[in-house]
Formats: sequence, structure tokens, C-alpha cells
Amino acid sequence: MVITLQATHPHPKIAFLNRFVKPYDRTFGRFTVNSADVAIAFGENVKQYALSYGALPEKIINIPNGVDTEIFAPLTNPEKMSTFTVGYVGNLVHRKGVKFLIQGIHKLIPKYNLRLRIVGDGPLKTELQALCSELSINEYVSFLGALDKKLIPDFLRSIDVLVLPSLAEGMPTVVLEAMACGKAVIATDVGATGTVIDSPDVGILIPPQDTSAISQALEQLINDYEKKIRMGKNARKKIFGTVLSFCKTQCFACQRKDEYIPRNPSPKQ
Repeated sequence: MVITLQATHPHPKIAFLNRFVKPYDRTFGRFTVNSADVAIAFGENVKQYALSYGALPEKIINIPNGVDTEIFAPLTNPEKMSTFTVGYVGNLVHRKGVKFLIQGIHKLIPKYNLRLRIVGDGPLKTELQALCSELSINEYVSFLGALDKKLIPDFLRSIDVLVLPSLAEGMPTVVLEAMACGKAVIATDVGATGTVIDSPDVGILIPPQDTSAISQALEQLINDYEKKIRMGKNARKKIFGTVLSFCKTQCFACQRKDEYIPRNPSPKQ
């Protein structure tokens, strides 16, 4: 049996999540990992977290996420638009912290020509739409639903900045994809996000559950177009420099699999 490990513990600030996640990981999580033939961790910090709750080191291999840099590529000649568009891609669940993004956007709407486009679906959709109504920003926020994966590259190219306000993550693929598209990214400093956004030149890291930090980070990029463009270019270079391409990741995964799983395992007696 092969399983995947995709997230680390929530940020220490998120006490209510830690109250449930840590006991689960130390019991059922540890049992599941140690019962598997191989557990694939999508990031070194994910592997280290699994080890911290008692997973056996010989069970875990680290295979980093990859991104197809030919599909996720920038526009050749982007134009400066009069409307500043903020994008979000992900499930509409509590762990993703979308309400903090909406509240952060609300603070800026009186000052700027701003739009928020949300891609994804989930149990909090109705609640988030109600929050937009309560804040009187319905006309500035679009809920686009779950898009076909083939449409995600075009969506990312159409926005000015991606914001990922998660409370917990592993290595968020959408951050890698947005950076490969040459987009500035604002993301919470959770999971492995800080290993790729490791400099203010390639993106902006903020604390979770902090609407003011979201507003301030967005305001930096709204008011400095050249900084936004420069950050996006640096982000794409970062992907080429430190993140495995999709094809390389696939090859790496096959090599590591052969190290751990016999090609012709003997049948269980």
C-alpha cells in the first residue's frame, strides 16, 4: 500500500486546529503511515512532521511537487489593466482561510478599482457569499466555481496576484503554478510555502488569520506596478532554479519508487 502525506501541522497560532490535528496524527496518522509499504511526502518539512509524530523513517520518501513550466507560463506581452484583479484557487473550506481574504479585500475596495475572483467550491461557499453580502462587496467578488484543470493556467495569467490565505498547507501546488506563470503571490507562512517563497523578491509571506496583513501586502503591489512585475519574473526564475519540473518530478518519483518497492513482489502467503 502506498499513501501520500500532503500537509504539515497547522501554524502554532491556529490553536483550535492543533487541538484536533495533533492527537489524530499521533495516533491514527502514525498507525496509517507505519502500516503502509511506502508513504510519499510532498516536501521535506512534511516528512519531518511525520517523523515527529512517530512515523518510521524507513517508510517515508520525499518527492517534491513539480509544475509543468510549459503549460504554466506567462503571457508574452502582458498589458497593464485599469482593474487590479486578485485571484484565489482552492477548496472553500475553513482550512483555506478564504474569509480572511474577503475581509482584507473589503478594506481596500473604497480606495482602489479592485476585483476578487474565487475559483473553487466547497461547503463554505454559501457562507462566504453571505459574508460578501454583509460587507456590501458582492459586485466586486466573483465565485467562479470549480474550473476544469485545463483552464487554470489561463485563469492564473488573467489575474494580477494570487493570494493563498491558508491556515495549514503542505507544499501548495497552486503557488508553484502561479509563480511559473510569472505572477506575484501573497501567501500565509504555513507548511512548506516559505521554502519556495524564501525572499521578498519572489513573493510576500504573511501570518495566517491576519486581514490587515493581506490588505497591506495587496496595497504594496497595487501601488507599485513595477514591483509586481519584477516579483512575478523573479518568481518564475525561482521555479526554474529550485522546483522540479513536472517531468523531472515524474522521473524522480519512478526512481525512488524502485528503491522502495520491488518490481515483482512475492505474493503474500
